[in-house]
Amino acid sequence: MWRNIVCAGFIMAVCLGLATADTIKGRITKADGNKITVTTKDDATGKEYEVAKDAKIMQGKDKTELKSLSDLKVGDKGAFATITTDNAGKVTEIIVGGGKKKKDNQ
Repeated sequence: MWRNIVCAGFIMAVCLGLATADTIKGRITKADGNKITVTTKDDATGKEYEVAKDAKIMQGKDKTELKSLSDLKVGDKGAFATITTDNAGKVTEIIVGGGKKKKDNQ
């Protein structure tokens, strides 16, 4: 009986943790130190997020993992990315680019 209660509590804790994590799709306009500024369709001014030390940063279709945030290339227009944050608001994963390639209609 206690085993069932403990297992149910564990499953509820995992679900709550997943529910509070957030995924943001937008453009990284600035990467400075351990902080990034992200603009979205709803927020054109941008919001600043702190990047965790152990965050995964991947770039391109092949999802090459970058060693640090300073290796991230942000152009004049910014870099489109999918950003995952934890329940504390820190960025845990950044996936830059890798969108669908437009088909050439000939």
